Amino acid sequence: MRTVICPHCNEPVSVPDDLARAFCVRCGKVIAMMETHVTSEAPPPVTQAIQPQVEAEWTPRYSQLAPEQRTEPYADWDDFRANAPTVQRELMELATRPLPDLHDAVRRPLPADSPDAVEQFGEPLATIHVPGEGWVSLAVGWFFFLGPLAAFLACGIMSFMAPPRGDDIAAMVFMGLFYGGPFMMLGTWLVFFRGKRRPITLWIFENGLLRKRGGRFHACAWEAVDDFQVNQETGRPYFVVTVQGKTTETSPALDPSVGPLMDYVEIKLSTAKFLPTLRRLFDGESVKFGEVMLDRAGLTAPRFYAQWSDIDRVDADLKYFFVGQRHRQDWYQVRYRDVSFPLLLLAVAHVMIAEEKRLPVNPT
Repeated sequence: MRTVICPHCNEPVSVPDDLARAFCVRCGKVIAMMETHVTSEAPPPVTQAIQPQVEAEWTPRYSQLAPEQRTEPYADWDDFRANAPTVQRELMELATRPLPDLHDAVRRPLPADSPDAVEQFGEPLATIHVPGEGWVSLAVGWFFFLGPLAAFLACGIMSFMAPPRGDDIAAMVFMGLFYGGPFMMLGTWLVFFRGKRRPITLWIFENGLLRKRGGRFHACAWEAVDDFQVNQETGRPYFVVTVQGKTTETSPALDPSVGPLMDYVEIKLSTAKFLPTLRRLFDGESVKFGEVMLDRAGLTAPRFYAQWSDIDRVDADLKYFFVGQRHRQDWYQVRYRDVSFPLLLLAVAHVMIAEEKRLPVNPT
């Protein structure tokens, strides 16, 4: 922009440099650039309202400067939990992860004799029912158990009525054990050890789970769930949830709604366990995730160990959990089905990789 003097009203006017002529904003007449007097000084403002406002330089918030400004170790657990950027980011990602819509999920009524602990869980959102087995497998077990036993008894009676020769007794005993022994052992396992698998009902609440098998209940808040594993190698995921030492196995092959419901369960329990798990690591404990174990120093797995300072990335796909190391191009792999709480493991590992250098030597 340059300032010219209008030849008609003798007032200063600001006009662009590349115009051959312009209009005077005061008298409205055309100004030819050759007819004007040019000055390099800016004219005084006509009014304070049209002066451009000089904006202050943008400064990032403290949380955005924290990773660069703060390099000293965290003072204690409260400082680590509140001010570690990676902790806040992973917690936010877990908390804002989209939850499946459970409005149309099947909800079975709670039994009248449900434990009082479920009152703290709120209303049930959905129900998963795992059908049990009929009496067929138990009947087969009794057949395999009693069949050889009846054959041995019959042979004994016949031997008593018509005693065999001495050299035939050993052969008869050997043949009986060879053919009847395996069937009798199978029947014994089916009848006395495996038994009849009863149906299992799993109620999903906003704050926990309730498991019922037969007449026994097991109520558990999300942070107290013992184990959660997923096997995705079979085409359809296969889920294993352990509550108070009792295992529930289910799959979308039984009910298509199982997939979204188990996604809900994994997100809720991972979010609930995130800070308690980090606290255990911060305090120097070792935490097992199936075949993988984490501690303050690093990550341990079958035939593998690496310190956090040597790990630059952890990731997973449908079949494997991957660990990438600095200065190495290959990845260490653990089967996904052998990892407990896979979503939680990824979140915690990301925090330990980023914050390991700032953990205090003697946590308090």
